[in-house]
Amino acid sequence: VNPYGFSWGMRCNENNVDINRNFVNFDLNITVDNESDYKCIEDFLQLNSIINIDKFMLMLNNLPTLINRYGKAFIIDNVYRGQYISPTGLFYGGNCIELSTKRIVHLYTPIIGDYRYAINLDLHTGLGEAGSANIIFCESSWDLSYDKSIQIYGNKLTSWRDNSAVSYAFNGKLMTGLSHKFGLSKMINTTVEFGTISEDQVFIALCAANILWNNKEMLDDKFKMLLRKIIRDAFYPESPVWRKKILSQFQLVSDTVIN
Repeated sequence: VNPYGFSWGMRCNENNVDINRNFVNFDLNITVDNESDYKCIEDFLQLNSIINIDKFMLMLNNLPTLINRYGKAFIIDNVYRGQYISPTGLFYGGNCIELSTKRIVHLYTPIIGDYRYAINLDLHTGLGEAGSANIIFCESSWDLSYDKSIQIYGNKLTSWRDNSAVSYAFNGKLMTGLSHKFGLSKMINTTVEFGTISEDQVFIALCAANILWNNKEMLDDKFKMLLRKIIRDAFYPESPVWRKKILSQFQLVSDTVIN
């Protein structure tokens, strides 16, 4: 559904839109209350000006200053939440429904059909202890789908609402869009987040991906290879041990759903 992202190993598409921030109603005047706060972070990082390894290392050395100035919680909240004001920035949600978003809905429609309810597993890598599978209920309200999720996963289920999840609440997520399309009580939505590396390293990988998208025509091959390695190590490590753990964890989760 996102051939550009698949080809380049990035979560964004050719328009720098994060598809998992694009499920919003663009007919409404979209405003989020973190716009000015996000711009503070973007102006500090200046990712679209990083065109060589020296500037990248300077950015890494300045990250502690960013954290000391704003606090890690402030940065995480205002970056991961998604933003709709900076087309070249991190976690950009777009200004219209992307083709990939339409394609996802199109693919789901015949699958869900007239079923009474559907269990949707949204698979991610990055946050959490390396090799762990974190099952997350990502909706903001306790409703029928939460009750059904508890029935399926029991005490393994974590949630944004009680702050037990390893990930963070954000706007325009795929699962909410599908729930509104097919019915809130029909979709049993959970994310499975497979941990890879530390949260700080994941953030650096997100910055690396944004640099690659913004400046790829100006980067030399050595720098491109470095950025791609950082992204790959954050989201799909080459470690055979990690991959074996992930396959084992996914098997346990899928068996739980099926049974």
